Amino acid sequence: MSHRNQGDEHDDSKSDSDEYADLEKDFEAFTTAFLNRKIYTELNEKIIRGIPDEHLTQAIVDFVGVRIEQDWEHDVARVPPLGLGFSAVYFLTLLETEVNNGGFNQMFYNNGRESVIHAREGAELVGLAGLASVIARALEVEKSVRGKLASANESGTIEAFMASYEDADFESVDDDYSDLADKIEGALIRFIRDNSEMFSGKVNG
Repeated sequence: MSHRNQGDEHDDSKSDSDEYADLEKDFEAFTTAFLNRKIYTELNEKIIRGIPDEHLTQAIVDFVGVRIEQDWEHDVARVPPLGLGFSAVYFLTLLETEVNNGGFNQMFYNNGRESVIHAREGAELVGLAGLASVIARALEVEKSVRGKLASANESGTIEAFMASYEDADFESVDDDYSDLADKIEGALIRFIRDNSEMFSGKVNG
């Protein structure tokens, strides 16, 4: 019995090691595929129909990036003129990335209030009324800490960024966002499919 238990422990350890190696391989494969993905310089209804669901929102975001010449620092000024559809997908994807990583505090710190307003408008456009309400509440919370967030941003240090969490009370809206986060991707895909005419364009065209 003792010998069998030791063998079991060894097998479990080997299994964990194999699983970790598999995860590493999967991550490497995902990273390679992402870095080598097709970047669209033209979109129309026919092209959009040919893009698989799992790549659709990224294709739209990539196209936006090409259209604004990767000028992410001025996305608030440059993305909305591309159209309501592009703006909704871009800013909701940005919100999803930032809030999933560091909550609304990080979204405001890294991108500013205007980006969050565009995300709220995007949520309303694609039919995510509950998410739009949560974002509206986050905008209200931001008003009370705007000065402190601005000071932390001006400082530009990781210490100032971490300290900004102590003064911001986004916990409730972060929790409510988490309950809705898994609906964003599906809603965006449906909206793009149903309104593909809103996503037509060509770089330098």
